[in-house]
Amino acid sequence: EIPLREAFPPSVGRHPLPPSGLMPRAERRILRCGLSEEMKRAVENSSLDKCRELLSKSDLELIDQLDIYQSDVHGLIDSVSAAVAPMPRTALELLQSSKTHLLTGLSTL
Repeated sequence: EIPLREAFPPSVGRHPLPPSGLMPRAERRILRCGLSEEMKRAVENSSLDKCRELLSKSDLELIDQLDIYQSDVHGLIDSVSAAVAPMPRTALELLQSSKTHLLTGLSTL
């Protein structure tokens, strides 16, 4: 059995790449997030390509860059965020999927 600290080494300054060379969800192209045709046109006419780029901009920057209304910007951010966010998991699901015991810092009973 591998100790938890060895199984998940600390990252230095940034998050490590996922195993098996998988691309992080934030690197996904914006146009693959199920947007409306109007939003797709606005994104295509801008210099934005990846979800990470869109989510790192302020509302005002997006309004200016995409030339759309603030309510549309909020809807776009919500859609892209939902597309890249991982599915929520309960503590029980995390515990059941873990190959190691849950470390609580308490001595074994």
